[in-house]
Amino acid sequence: MARGSGLLTVDAAVARTLQQHLDAPHWLVAFSGGLDSSALLVALCRYVAAVGTAPPLTALHIHHGLSAQADAWGAHCLSVCKKLHIECRMQRVAVVCGAQGVEAAAREARYAVFESALQEGGRLFVGHHQDDQVETFFLRLMRGAGVHGLAGMPPERDLGKGRLVRPLLALTREDLRAYVVAAGLDWIEDTSNSDTRYDRNYLRQRVLPLLEQRWPGYRAPVTRAMALLAEREDSGPLTPLTTRYNAFGDPGCDSRELCRLPTEAAAGALRRWLREHGCLPPPFEPLREFLRQLGSAAAGASPRLQRRDWCLQRHAGAVYLLPRPWPFVQPPARAVSDGERIVIEGVGRVDVLAPAGAEPALTLGFRQGGERLCLPGETHHRTLKTLLQDARVPPWWRERVPLLFSGRNLLAVGDLWRARDACANLVWERPCSGYPD
Repeated sequence: MARGSGLLTVDAAVARTLQQHLDAPHWLVAFSGGLDSSALLVALCRYVAAVGTAPPLTALHIHHGLSAQADAWGAHCLSVCKKLHIECRMQRVAVVCGAQGVEAAAREARYAVFESALQEGGRLFVGHHQDDQVETFFLRLMRGAGVHGLAGMPPERDLGKGRLVRPLLALTREDLRAYVVAAGLDWIEDTSNSDTRYDRNYLRQRVLPLLEQRWPGYRAPVTRAMALLAEREDSGPLTPLTTRYNAFGDPGCDSRELCRLPTEAAAGALRRWLREHGCLPPPFEPLREFLRQLGSAAAGASPRLQRRDWCLQRHAGAVYLLPRPWPFVQPPARAVSDGERIVIEGVGRVDVLAPAGAEPALTLGFRQGGERLCLPGETHHRTLKTLLQDARVPPWWRERVPLLFSGRNLLAVGDLWRARDACANLVWERPCSGYPD
């Protein structure tokens, strides 16, 4: 889009995006009080007033508590929203700074709130613009990013139960400044934005002005190159990974196939596979380290790559995608009878089958250690631990397998095994892993 300073440029750009999301049950806008989010908020309010049929709009301000001015910023946002006649919710977060640094920790805390605030099918609008996109390109370039990273921020993506949408990506910071000034609105200037110890600020204040001097209008070719990279990412000749499911419904891919590929190709293929299963891929570096572990770990080892919402874990020649967190609190043993159906979080649905003449005093429980079972056609007992290991039942499922007892005698192990001469049995419907094709 051509640059412009009038209201029409920003309003038209935002309107083109918003008209694609009128079917959402609600709209949220991330509002920090800064220039970018102020422009987005004004444009959203204008659009809602113009169409009259837009979803309910709410501003969401995150109080990070990292600045002495944080309370004043919150008060400013509440005041602006009152002036614009829009609801504003302020959410305080505790930023726990680990090895990733304060900026990354604040972002993680912020996006956790965004995700929890989105209802099913809702939209969250954020104020990233063309200058942010260009800065992201150069930052990722200096970190050695691949095609996906250099393609930049997508116009929209899944977030929790809804979608995150960026309506301002075609507009520059100066476009937004002129828009907010024309609207007669004040905005917050975060003094930390002038601190060149932070990479993005250094790039913005020291490096990119030199590019502007030498190549005026450099943003346009950079964003065009990013668009071409995004097309390559969507259709590039990456080696596709075939999804295979284990007996418990967990999606996986062949770890040996990954290890045969060059590292960069394997990382790219794994990122695409993760996206196919609805997961936001991590940066390349964690993937490279995970792939290195896959290639060097002993046959029985289980390398893991953990993220906030999911993890990858190797087991029995495959890399499986598992949800995180995956809650399971082992319930106490309970008396059961024929035809009873029990639903247990993290286990699934269990039906008890105990025909006439079945064993008395049936109870449903879980592993405590030391359980033994004599299978049909055998004369000796085997430990449940050995049975589970020999059958390659994934470690993350072993504590979740429901067990049927009569007194102290183990009769059935889920729907995997039934004891010799046992009449009672279980039907076990496992829960969906959360990552359907």
